[in-house]
Amino acid sequence: MAAANTAFGQKDYDAARKMYESALHEAQSRPGNEQQVVQSLSKLAVVYQFLGEYGKAADSYVRALQIWEKALGPNDLIVAKGYEKLAGVYQTSGRFQDAEDTYKKTLAVLAQNPNATDTMRAPSLKGLAEIFVREHRYLEAESVCRRLLAIWETALGRVHPVVAENMNNLASVYQADGKLNLAEPLLRQALSIAQKTMGPTDPFQTPILNNLGDLYYSQKKYAQAETLLRKSLAITSRVAGPNAVETAKVLNSLALVYDAQGKRAAAEPLYRRALKIWTSKYGPYDPNVVAVLNNLAGMLAAEGRMKEAGPFYERSLDAVQRAYGPNDLHVAQVLEGYAAFLRKTNRVDEARMMAQAAETIRKSHENHQRPAADAPQ
Repeated sequence: MAAANTAFGQKDYDAARKMYESALHEAQSRPGNEQQVVQSLSKLAVVYQFLGEYGKAADSYVRALQIWEKALGPNDLIVAKGYEKLAGVYQTSGRFQDAEDTYKKTLAVLAQNPNATDTMRAPSLKGLAEIFVREHRYLEAESVCRRLLAIWETALGRVHPVVAENMNNLASVYQADGKLNLAEPLLRQALSIAQKTMGPTDPFQTPILNNLGDLYYSQKKYAQAETLLRKSLAITSRVAGPNAVETAKVLNSLALVYDAQGKRAAAEPLYRRALKIWTSKYGPYDPNVVAVLNNLAGMLAAEGRMKEAGPFYERSLDAVQRAYGPNDLHVAQVLEGYAAFLRKTNRVDEARMMAQAAETIRKSHENHQRPAADAPQ
């Protein structure tokens, strides 16, 4: 175990796994050695996560939980923590229903333990909120985020970076649900707290700057959006690096603002930088790549550069179908934009076919509460 801990500290995860597995085998060979067995299992689970072996990580936590529940009882705080970690593995590996059920199991265990505090519930509530947002269950996400904000305001006071972070999270839910009038004051308050507690150039504020900038873009307050996103870009480029995916996100958002203002000479290089970064990091079919391809195609078409725009529309359609499947609403959005482009270039029959395909997709989603997913702008 000591050698495995050293290897893990040195980020030699393969070596750590082998030694933790040997430690587990050794512990299991000696009856009544449950403490060392459970330690080995929990350490192994963490290493498996680092290696992307989520099935093995989940199995290790399940086996550890069986021991903890037998030794400590079903409502012990250690048991609750074990369920919380298991839920995190499920969430990371895309098993969202299992993750939701397990986060709820964690909260149920904590509810039965008189020593549990609200801050102990916070990680599971945060995990649930992320799942609800992903599945467009915004009312449930809003309820959980409001509860989280209240927990941290009670624990830390109203002027604290963690409180600002949770204000930003709640505002993000409002934005996703189209409740911009509720999101804006929260974001302004969160930004004020972050700048007061962390300083005016600290990277902690960049998620808030990005969300508030995107909100102002949605409200067509382009000058305000530009100011915030330029500041975010300066901080993000300095901290994460000019070629980081975090930087690409801000580049794309700022390009949209420039584009909307008619500053296309400023927008184009930002779109192209974001496209290059996202393609190199995630490949040609990532949702972010789809978004920036569509943005760039639309900008080129608006400038009358039809020969340049066409290939970007083609790439965008191919990428969105591969990223989301042929019947997703994102595909309908791209088809509609491509159809409008084709009409401008007098390819009327092709435009009609694409518009009809988009209409068919939209009709198939009419009974859904919300779109299947939200693509970046």
